[in-house]
Amino acid sequence: MAGAAKKLRLDCVIVPKSSEDRIVGWLADALKIKLKAAPTDGKANAALLKLLAKELNLKPAAIAIASGHTSRRKTLVCEGIERLPAHLVQ
Repeated sequence: MAGAAKKLRLDCVIVPKSSEDRIVGWLADALKIKLKAAPTDGKANAALLKLLAKELNLKPAAIAIASGHTSRRKTLVCEGIERLPAHLVQ
């Protein structure tokens, strides 16, 4: 069998309806992320995937919400990487 696919599991705390889209830093064991989008009709989730895809240099389709679709605390699975880039490491 060829090498297993690279995957990263990432816990996030989302702050919707913020003044900007940005990764704030670490809040205990989760990455705190501010989003301008409101948490309605999946807008904040879409903005989260777009922002993280840009920061991780991945396609948005490579990032999936594993749990917390309707919660501020989410667990994401990012395919194609095994660890966070240095600028996001705690």
